[in-house]
Amino acid sequence: MSMPQAERREDTASVFARVAMEVPPPPAPEVVLGVVGLGRDAVGALRALGPMAVRSCTMDDTDVAALIVAPAADLGAFEALTARRSRGDGIPVIATSVRSALDANVADAISRAALRAGAFHLLALPDRPELDALAACARAYAMKAPQLRDTWVRDRLAPWIRASLRPLGITPRRAEVIAHHALGATRKPIAAAMGISLKQVDELIALIHRATGQTRLIDVAAPFARALGPVLHGSPVLAS
Repeated sequence: MSMPQAERREDTASVFARVAMEVPPPPAPEVVLGVVGLGRDAVGALRALGPMAVRSCTMDDTDVAALIVAPAADLGAFEALTARRSRGDGIPVIATSVRSALDANVADAISRAALRAGAFHLLALPDRPELDALAACARAYAMKAPQLRDTWVRDRLAPWIRASLRPLGITPRRAEVIAHHALGATRKPIAAAMGISLKQVDELIALIHRATGQTRLIDVAAPFARALGPVLHGSPVLAS
């Protein structure tokens, strides 16, 4: 004999209440440091320090969470970064400045351009403390830059939520909706981030309600939002 609908809802609600009290710590974004204009030896030295993945990139690469930029006599690299910052995409930057290889006036101009572009440090070659600071800023940037945040949700937060709600059979797409809502997104931004229609979002939300025994998405997302609190608000970059 099948369980009455009200009794089934109460049962799933009690399961949700139990698993909601046992949410593990959330995964931080996986960040990549992009390097622009550095030689192979310098890139190898950065990789050896190891606070995050390192790869060569272009100035407008949207898949990296921080940049280390080599000096450029024409200042074009830093002008591109200034333009990017003016569009609201102030990616964390460390600028390298090898004064012995440059005319003093050129080096000073590059330093000023780098600072206008948002560079928070100028140094000959990054060392571990500076890279640790850059990594912290990169993680904060990855939580708010749209493309990187959506990757974090899809690849790390949704699996975390799905594993937490495993007894309720939450699918990857439903977990992604919950993750976006836990980060504060409402229906329309969720649809845009996931590349689906509002109707599809509503259908996923209805299935989430049925699976968890909850009548509001905010109640489903709340335990995950609480777990994310220290990750989201522990960075001065996000607080600014």
